[in-house]
Amino acid sequence: GAAPSVALTTLGLAYARQGPGVVATLGRSMMLGAVAFYVYGAACAAITKREHWPEWIIAAGSWVAWFAVAFGLWGAGEITGVLR
Repeated sequence: GAAPSVALTTLGLAYARQGPGVVATLGRSMMLGAVAFYVYGAACAAITKREHWPEWIIAAGSWVAWFAVAFGLWGAGEITGVLR
């Protein structure tokens, strides 16, 4: 996929225009997003093992898992100052 190259390009442009402090924050944010995406994928895999569940329930459950992890990590990062 193109995601890694887009991420590296974003970090390179941010470094050139805004400096290393912004790049450090963006990099940490990307890592937290990767954790949330992993949880989304794991939730998809776990929920699809259930028989006779409609696809919309599987999708909704996975999105809820992603939302909870992504915004939970974001909130924790803001409170601890990691994302500043």
